Amino acid sequence: MAGSDFSAKFVRPDEPQPLAERDVIAIGPDHDKGAHHVDNMYAERAISFRSILETGEVPSAGGIYAGNNQSIDWSSDDAYTRAIEQITKASQQRIAEDPATRALLEKPEWTREDRVEWERHTSEIVSDEMAKIPGLADYRIEPATSMVNEQKKDPLAEFATAKERITGVNGLAADIEANAGNIEFDCETMSITEGVVLQQIEDNMLPQAAAVEGSMKQSSAYYYATGMVTFLDDENPAPGGHAFIVSSATGNIVESTARPDNMQFAYQEMQPGYSFEDFIGGRMGMNPDTLYMTTITPEVSAQAQVDAKAIPFDTYLDAVGRRSDALITHMGEVGDAPEVDALQEFKNIQAVRPLMPMELDAAKGVVQFVQESADFQRADSSYAAYKEDLYELYESAKDDPEKLKAFESFLGEERAKFAAADAGVPYAVDIGEDNSIHSYGIAQAALGEIDAYQDDMPSQQAPQMERQGMEQNTSAHRLPTFGG
Repeated sequence: MAGSDFSAKFVRPDEPQPLAERDVIAIGPDHDKGAHHVDNMYAERAISFRSILETGEVPSAGGIYAGNNQSIDWSSDDAYTRAIEQITKASQQRIAEDPATRALLEKPEWTREDRVEWERHTSEIVSDEMAKIPGLADYRIEPATSMVNEQKKDPLAEFATAKERITGVNGLAADIEANAGNIEFDCETMSITEGVVLQQIEDNMLPQAAAVEGSMKQSSAYYYATGMVTFLDDENPAPGGHAFIVSSATGNIVESTARPDNMQFAYQEMQPGYSFEDFIGGRMGMNPDTLYMTTITPEVSAQAQVDAKAIPFDTYLDAVGRRSDALITHMGEVGDAPEVDALQEFKNIQAVRPLMPMELDAAKGVVQFVQESADFQRADSSYAAYKEDLYELYESAKDDPEKLKAFESFLGEERAKFAAADAGVPYAVDIGEDNSIHSYGIAQAALGEIDAYQDDMPSQQAPQMERQGMEQNTSAHRLPTFGG
């Protein structure tokens, strides 16, 4: 994959060629002047993954990550390069077998919607396969990166577990071999790792040119990009320096730090009408969960306010629907756990008679295990976020008849999903003072929440349910209003 003199390409003026064919692009209004131009000295960069695969070089000559140049030695036969090969092969196999992607591959031409679905499915598959590699599953940074010593409440402090920062990405081989987390694996190295895999899949599985004029079924370039991001579901959303992947075909973002086991989505579809050209020009990309920024000027901020107001309500409904899909899938996986069966067995005994002392001790052990289990805590927090999602959707729709109608239809679809799900998976469990075991199924709880909203649809009144503190605490998945 390595071989050409990348530095020569980087310093010479950009040739007049389409954006998606350039190796390095300065992001902002002066991008056509070339990445080397003095007016782009402090601009963020977008670097083609095809160039990274060819040269191994990932320059960051300006912007947030100025001086943080990275590199990959493709000639090295080490655990990292072998992991890249393994992720690529496993992902391609899954893509070939997955009904959705197989159907796309069989179509002679693609619309933009087809292209978006291709990117969504492939990025989620690659994200999942990357997380299976020892040493590549968890986001981590070294303490100096997190500013943990400068801020009392740094949102990244919990991830400051790495002992070393590297610029040669092959250094991750040590963590892969030891299944450890000593080397920093942050947004930069995660994006580089996932991006080179996505680009290889793109070039291996799609034709170089479209068979039909106007079709989007052809291999396209992914770019490694730097800028800032705001995750709107954070407790206190604020922009922070970030690296991510952007598609030159759609302008949509692949968020490499999203973890499938946390029910997070790698693929981030931006607002309607957004394109790669918009991204390179500095326009903010946004959806109900995230804001991606590369430049902040009065013009960019003004456009962002317009874009935020123009995001269709259906986009928010779709986003919440995907999160509930992930929650239901997680419920099914948790439902197969032996502790769920054990908990139900103890409840069945209690329905007939009190537990014997030895049985009670065992039951308390199971309850404690469930309470401390990461899987159940994740289900609990995800369901809490889902309840807030419903509340915010209702608040946004209650004074708009068209939105309210769409929300009511959405509730019917959500009810059908949860009614078909396993109602026995608890999201909370405890033992009362009388030693009785109490557990609350997510599906049943969700159905009760949905029913309360459905009952109030005709009168457009707020659901009559207990929401202690809900009105004051609506930070999760907040809508991007920009003050508009």
